[in-house]
Amino acid sequence: MTGKQKDQLRRAIKFSRLISLSLMVYYVGGNLVHALAAALSNGTKLGFETWFPFDWKKSGFRYWVSLFIQTIFQVQMSLEQVPNDSLGALCLCVLSAHLQIVMERFANIHYDPEKTEEESFQDFIQCLEDHRIIMDIFKVIQNSISFTIFIQFITSIIVFSTSGLIYLKFSPSLTETVAVFLFMTAEIIQIFPSCYYSDKFMEKTDRMVFMLYSSNWMDISPRFRKHLIIFMQMTQEKKIILAGKQIPITLDTFMSTFTMILRKQRRKLCRTLYGA
Repeated sequence: MTGKQKDQLRRAIKFSRLISLSLMVYYVGGNLVHALAAALSNGTKLGFETWFPFDWKKSGFRYWVSLFIQTIFQVQMSLEQVPNDSLGALCLCVLSAHLQIVMERFANIHYDPEKTEEESFQDFIQCLEDHRIIMDIFKVIQNSISFTIFIQFITSIIVFSTSGLIYLKFSPSLTETVAVFLFMTAEIIQIFPSCYYSDKFMEKTDRMVFMLYSSNWMDISPRFRKHLIIFMQMTQEKKIILAGKQIPITLDTFMSTFTMILRKQRRKLCRTLYGA
């Protein structure tokens, strides 16, 4: 890789770490807002409905101990949820950076006048090997998050709808409203990165043929061109991750899912306000 390409890869890795840190802060903050809403309820509510082997309403001491225990475990669960939600997306983010670098290397084949055609052909073979490794890693990610993201789609729809119903049916305080809003936003965050980076990776694979065509193919031998054409034909298949082997994980799917949720929420709101 060139120095510019190394910097490009470092930026992708740093950005992935920033996303992880941001999710940690957001998830922990959301749970702490629920704890704050409970603390402001004068001992009448916990942050979440939780079973305890004692009646936490009988004394202030029991209440604060129960709230503290609940908050600690909720924070721990939220930190565990960060890699569960983001690992596939962040792997795709870094993998997209690797694929972009390989594509640039393909585009620069045989542009160096100091290299013979055989040396350029060896560069082409090395690019093929690196591309194969990237596609193998993509298959691993695809098999890993296919059913996971499918379950996330279903649970996000249920949780998002339930949270909206709670807000419409009851009269939450300001702190509780903020907590519900953060919780609903967290459901969106769970599936958006996977859809975004899956879509981005698919776009990059679609540009592979263009990058190969951008190489100096006019000055190479027919043997070299034959290998180039064969590889171009092999890369025309779209690389799409399917949720549950059925639903494509793309930004279009993400928008369709939450458009459907918003329509359901609008119907529930109309029924609540005007009756049905």
